[in-house]
Amino acid sequence: MRRLVAGGVPYLGVSAGAMIAAEGSLGSGSRIGGVVVSPEDPDDPGDELEIEAGIGLVDVAIEVHVAERGMLSRLVAAVESGLVAGGLGIDERTALIVGDGELRVDGRGSVWRVLPAEGGVLVSTIGS
Repeated sequence: MRRLVAGGVPYLGVSAGAMIAAEGSLGSGSRIGGVVVSPEDPDDPGDELEIEAGIGLVDVAIEVHVAERGMLSRLVAAVESGLVAGGLGIDERTALIVGDGELRVDGRGSVWRVLPAEGGVLVSTIGS
């Protein structure tokens, strides 16, 4: 897959398909070290956040449904705890376009960039 994308074949990932584009993909779970970091799934409360192997198209974790489902806090906590090196959170109805040059955002929402910083994390938006 990585070879195809590097050769110019486009990759479109929606929801979980976007999440697995990362090297390390945020899996299920709403807790880190037992502390709730995002809204819990009523069908599966109390699980620790798992980092799964992704396909490695991007080198930061990707979270989806960020504004709509309150998932930015989970991405922030994952970066701050060191579970992932950095991340991008994508709102619904929003596309992150990765290619040569800078990242582009298209759609109604934002893409949130979460990077480690001294004493915590730095959160900013790309696009809209």
